[in-house]
Parts: sequence; C-alpha cells; structure tokens
Amino acid sequence: MQKAQVYFLESNTSVRNRLTHTIEVADIGRTLSRQVGKQLQSMGPASEEDVECIQAIVESACLLHDIGNPPFGHFGEEAIKAWFRKNSAKVLNGVEDELPLGFDQTRRLSDFFLFDGNPQGFRIATRLHCDIDQFSLNLTCSTLLASVKYPNCGEIPSNSHFPKKLGIFSSEREVYDDVIGIAGVKPGHRYFLAYLMELSDDICYCLSDIADSFEKGVTD
Repeated sequence: MQKAQVYFLESNTSVRNRLTHTIEVADIGRTLSRQVGKQLQSMGPASEEDVECIQAIVESACLLHDIGNPPFGHFGEEAIKAWFRKNSAKVLNGVEDELPLGFDQTRRLSDFFLFDGNPQGFRIATRLHCDIDQFSLNLTCSTLLASVKYPNCGEIPSNSHFPKKLGIFSSEREVYDDVIGIAGVKPGHRYFLAYLMELSDDICYCLSDIADSFEKGVTD
C-alpha cells in the first residue's frame, strides 16, 4: 500500500510513495555502481573517469526507471490493458483514414494490450518530452539502455531471456534499434549496467517491505 500514489489515514507522517522510492533506488544505485566501478578500476579495465561515468549512468537510470508507471502502479497497468482489450475496436472504428501511412494497427494495439510502465518510460524519455527537439530528454544511449529491464521490443519472444514483461513498445522500435546499434548491444540482451539498476530497485523493495512490517507491528 505505501508504495502506491494513494495517501490513506496513518498514525505517522512517514509515507512511502513513488517519488521517495525513486530517490531511495538512486541512492542505492549510486553506492553500488561506485563500488563496482572501483573494483573494475583495481582490476585494470576501468579508469577513474570510467568510475564516475558508471556512477552517473546508473544513478540517472535509477531516477528514470519508474517514470512511465501510471497512477495506481500495476493496478493501473492492468486497468489500461483491460480497457483497450474491451474498447479498441470501437475506438478505431471509422478513423482508419486519419491514421498515418504505414500504420500497423495490429502491432500498435499490442502496445496497449501489453501496456507496462517500463516501455512507457522509454517512450517518455525518447519521444514525449519534445519541447526542444525530436530527441525528447536527449539522454545518452548508455543511460537509456541502463533503464531498460526487459529487452523485449513490441512483443515477448518465446525464447526471450527476460520473458516477464514488455520492455519497448513497437512504436519505439526504430529508436531502440538505433540505440542498441550505437552501443553494440545484441537484440534481446540486457545492457550490463541495467543489472545494477534492477538490483538497486529490488534491494529497495525488499528493505521497504521489512520497514513496513516493523511499522505495522507484523515484526517485533
């Protein structure tokens, strides 16, 4: 409950929400990535500058990792998917002439049928913040890829190494292909710094569950 964006009556003023969680994840990510970077430096592959870059990339990816989550979190995702499964035919009926050339209705609808906060975050970072130019937040390829937990683009292949969720909408397929091409990442493979971002997220969720158990009196 305390991880949702819904505030409820509590006996104290300590409420965990999506923003506080994001800050916690960024803090853990900064610490972990610095330790990993220093270890790589001691072994030879990384320089002092590389350590600073790794830390900045992972911290930025941690700050970015939940930006696409809808209100009510996973319940919101399920509501969006259910609504489009029920109403997509009615919504699209009669607007075919208004759709852009080359629009693949089936492929784009799958983005809504499989809607998830992770690919929505990538979409926001690369498409939707377009006040300055067409590159949205103008993030580096490393930062974008470090924020991608599930390297599944448009669909979840049966042989995917990460079969849990969609990671990139089909609408951002070209952007994602360009980014992994520049970074030299194979399709379907996770960028190495994304593991540190996900680990930071998992650690924060585990610790917050423990903290909640003490607060609720479940654990003495």
